[in-house]
Amino acid sequence: MGQIRKWTSFRISSLYLANINLMPNCTVMSVIDEANAQLTTALQRLEGALDSYFVRVGDPDQVHREVVAMSDDRAKLAEELERTKNREKELSKVAYEASEALAVAIGEIEVLIEHGKDTDEKND
Repeated sequence: MGQIRKWTSFRISSLYLANINLMPNCTVMSVIDEANAQLTTALQRLEGALDSYFVRVGDPDQVHREVVAMSDDRAKLAEELERTKNREKELSKVAYEASEALAVAIGEIEVLIEHGKDTDEKND
């Protein structure tokens, strides 16, 4: 921003000083004062535009704090997701083992039922 001010100030002053001979009843100081006033007005308009921009997009420091907070939240959620996935794998393994045990138990019960039928048929 400082470079813009320097260039603008130099450019405005140069234009006025180059044309000072064309202006009757002008002194160098009056030209510089007028250029300074125009520059001040332009800078005030720029500052006003920047202020309204920051109102629309928010305070950069506040935006930065929100981004940092969201990043922290994302990291926490990623860790929680990883723990949840690991827990799901553990539960899936336990469910599979339980399913296998139930299948074995059902098989044994079916054998006992068949054996019981065979015994009942022999007794009849």
